[in-house]
Amino acid sequence: MLVRLAFAVQVQVEPDILIVDEALAVGDALFQKRCYQQIEKLVSSGTTLLFVSHDQESVRTLTNRALLLNRGVAAACGLSSEVVLEYRRLLHDEESSYFSAIANELNTRSKVTNETNVLEEASRTIGAANTAAELNVAGASTNSRSFGDGEVKIVRVETLDEEGCPCLVYYPGETLRIRVICEAQANIDKLNVAVRLRNKEGIKIYSWGTLNQDMNILAVRSEEPVFWSQQIKAGEQFQVLLECPCNLGVNLYEIQAAISFEDTPDYMSQRLLHWVDEAAFFQVAMKRDEYFFGGVVDLQMKAKWRFE
Repeated sequence: MLVRLAFAVQVQVEPDILIVDEALAVGDALFQKRCYQQIEKLVSSGTTLLFVSHDQESVRTLTNRALLLNRGVAAACGLSSEVVLEYRRLLHDEESSYFSAIANELNTRSKVTNETNVLEEASRTIGAANTAAELNVAGASTNSRSFGDGEVKIVRVETLDEEGCPCLVYYPGETLRIRVICEAQANIDKLNVAVRLRNKEGIKIYSWGTLNQDMNILAVRSEEPVFWSQQIKAGEQFQVLLECPCNLGVNLYEIQAAISFEDTPDYMSQRLLHWVDEAAFFQVAMKRDEYFFGGVVDLQMKAKWRFE
């Protein structure tokens, strides 16, 4: 309640500079929605916004430029979308260092106690965090818009039509197909190939991966194959085809692609092997004389009526 009061007072005076420090991380959804609306109104009227947050999507959508601080030191500064990517890369590097430290500690402890079984189990649990360093995979993190440990890398991402031909423009009702081609650098399993769709305004529209499907199959105890269980050998190329009805509104869309190691099939123990920003783009157009709707997504609403 104190945060609500403070925010309400600040925005009513129409300040020249509005400083918001994690205030939108608290409160219910309706409060947050009204805060966003008021901030956008102030910014459009000329107010300068200084927004402090760990929420990547909020930073991307509310600001044009961003400054990334790491332990009080400026780590990156520039367009918000580029700084957010650098923030994700920083989190990934910190996580990899953490797991490497654990692996080294376990290795030292194992030499002293000769508990090899404990070491093997622990190594599986943390997802073999040192494998990428041992392999010395070239190019895993050289691209400014990609990063990851490198045991598996994304070679190419393509958008296809219903016949499997390359396609860049879709109309509502058509089938959107996304093909992710990958190459393994080590023997590995427990993988998840995923994509995230963003519109040109930087708003995340949808994210989904093979693990989402696997989780459902395991939950209902279906006999369908589970991608998470597939054993993939070093040097082997494979592709994953993701498809859905194109129910998106008119816009330009970016595909972010990722492949991760999931120690458990529930997104609870994840290690990123390769992330690629701007992996592919496609556009959604509208045939207004045949089918038309407004907004970011087609809910396929129907109308019924009755006269008394």
